[in-house]
Amino acid sequence: MIRRALDGCEKALGNDHPETLTNVHYFVCLLHEQKRYEAASELYQRAFSGYRMILGPSHHTTIACDDHYYSMRQEMDAAGALVKQKSRSWNASRFDDVRLLGEPDGPADMGYQL
Repeated sequence: MIRRALDGCEKALGNDHPETLTNVHYFVCLLHEQKRYEAASELYQRAFSGYRMILGPSHHTTIACDDHYYSMRQEMDAAGALVKQKSRSWNASRFDDVRLLGEPDGPADMGYQL
């Protein structure tokens, strides 16, 4: 059902529309809960990139999406399921843009709990 909603949003609104990105995030959360890590990883990257472009790197939704992706990566590590993936330097540069803008260093500094 979520996949159909996502397909409809992509056709009607385009891939980078905020509603489409919200549906991507809903779908990726479902995949994450189902431990379908490879599929979830690709969609987390898509949602994060879209949010970053549309909302900006310091927006709470962008940061939350990145935090969810980071949490999934930790789960994958703990489960030994981390498959070598092409690195997009997610962990190394998670908050570089935020720091450049003079914002806090990460979600913990903004009141978010990891």
